[in-house]
Amino acid sequence: MTPEQELLRDKLKYGGDVYKHIESLRLYIRENENIQSGLHDARMQELIQQQNSELKWEYNRLLDIRCKIDTCIRTIDDEELKALLIMRYLGHISTLEIAEKMHYGRNTVNRKHKAALNKLIESGADKILDY
Repeated sequence: MTPEQELLRDKLKYGGDVYKHIESLRLYIRENENIQSGLHDARMQELIQQQNSELKWEYNRLLDIRCKIDTCIRTIDDEELKALLIMRYLGHISTLEIAEKMHYGRNTVNRKHKAALNKLIESGADKILDY
């Protein structure tokens, strides 16, 4: 993979990283709410409120990132490559699962993935991902 492809891939993967952070934050809040229900501690209540504020902020950030990723991907005119990128970066599906869904081998999916990244780079659509 070229350095340009790697950079674009990492930008596209960033949405998944934020998604994972949100999921861990949600779990942490849920655990704190369970603890707080038995304690009725004002400090725990404040902590939960702060975490919920952070969660809301992270959801908004994820929405912005996903919109940019979607806009970037939709510039590709090849429906198959577009579907592959949507599954990978908006559906958070592994390349192995994509291969199964598309009835291809994993190497074919990797080759098509690189071709899709090249199309995004050539068209300048990767500039949409300005984060």
